Amino acid sequence: MDCSSKMVKMKPHRGCLFLRHGLIVLLALLTANCCIAEDGSLPTPNEAEEAEEAEEAAETEVEEIREANCDLVSPFLSPAVIYYKHFNNWLETAGPLVQVMVSGFVIAFGGISAWDAPKFWRWLFTLFVACGAYCITGHEVSLWEITSGGSIGVYVLSVQGFLAVGGAVFVGFEGSQVLFGGSMGLLISYSTGAWARWAESVAPGVTLVWYSFGIVAGFLLFTVYRKAALATLGPMLGSLMVVTGSFYLISQGLSLIVGAENLAKAAIFPSASLPWSSVAGTLLGNAGVKALPLHCACALLATALHSALEMRAVTVPVLVVSPVILGLATCTSILCKAWPGNVCPEVLTPVSSWQWPLFGTLLWIGGMATAAWYQLDKLADWERSNFWNSDRILYQPAKFAEEGNMHRASPQALAQRHAVDAESPSDRAGYHELSDTPFAGFVDAVERWWEDLMDDSPQGQRRRNRSHVCCR
Repeated sequence: MDCSSKMVKMKPHRGCLFLRHGLIVLLALLTANCCIAEDGSLPTPNEAEEAEEAEEAAETEVEEIREANCDLVSPFLSPAVIYYKHFNNWLETAGPLVQVMVSGFVIAFGGISAWDAPKFWRWLFTLFVACGAYCITGHEVSLWEITSGGSIGVYVLSVQGFLAVGGAVFVGFEGSQVLFGGSMGLLISYSTGAWARWAESVAPGVTLVWYSFGIVAGFLLFTVYRKAALATLGPMLGSLMVVTGSFYLISQGLSLIVGAENLAKAAIFPSASLPWSSVAGTLLGNAGVKALPLHCACALLATALHSALEMRAVTVPVLVVSPVILGLATCTSILCKAWPGNVCPEVLTPVSSWQWPLFGTLLWIGGMATAAWYQLDKLADWERSNFWNSDRILYQPAKFAEEGNMHRASPQALAQRHAVDAESPSDRAGYHELSDTPFAGFVDAVERWWEDLMDDSPQGQRRRNRSHVCCR
């Protein structure tokens, strides 16, 4: 089905409206020029023929633009898909120097994620989102030509988008994790929801329940259980980045030494003519980037299992299940033959050249298992600074504020304060013991606020008055 037929059936995108209105105005002007000459008289036969030719040329040009940008104006594509395609096309056509720089950035980003994702996640996430804002701003500015400064204007606006979004995400980091977790949960539930869409005809509403469950699960995993989720997602995605980025650079170096033809004989290395994105795509098999939500779902399942059992010997094998299965499917046709349906899913179909996917998957699994074993061992230390299970969320006790921002104090100072409060139960206004529930911070914040609100002592009244003055 072509792009024009798609636009007729659904509400058009703003790009389609722009092209359509422009075409209507252009045709109206051509028709007016065809019927009336400059002096107000009727046109001659030659002028009419020239007008018809100009009209046909204009229609042909508009159709060529529409075909070339069908993915940009089609209402059937999500903006996220459009941006990804645009970035991937740019990455595939970039020069060797850009490819090397991108590979170096990927290795650094993946190495930090595999080594200590919970510790550096705030910086990594802020940088990732800011870079995305830079690319999206540049894409939109170039597409709509909203500046007359040429490439310099595009770069200036893109940098401003980078700084603005990066600053907003860094300052409001915890709020951004709510949005990111819900979005990731919806994406993963949709990618793994083929069974729900199939069962929709039998049980209407099952897809809504499944997608809602994914959103709630994503919210919880990236807020309350974020450090545990990063201890599995970081090793999985970080090891993939390190392996693909490193082997891209190795292939480029070997091609300069032994030549591209001789390198092609050693099939365990990716082709030197492929960009980094294609190197990573061939490692993931025929499904390419579409397989990533399945791997992330397996990592989050391992997170839930570790939260319940807290046994690394069980969590790590579960974490590597999806790479093992999809790697086996990429290199052999065993799973495709065992598939019950007549048509084998794309994610299970084998590739023609299996040496590099097999070798790369083995390295990926080894690095993933090692990094996950290391990070899960440090999880208990990380959880001590969990924002969503701390006494800093939503409300700071008035007594803590009076004593000099106790929420910024060291763990030793807080422990000493806990001991003092335990010895002096009569002097506990404005403070409440933390519980062990996942939402302890939220519950305790509400209880502390209520205690301060109901404190009728002179000290409590002065605290409330001071709070009102600050708020005004």
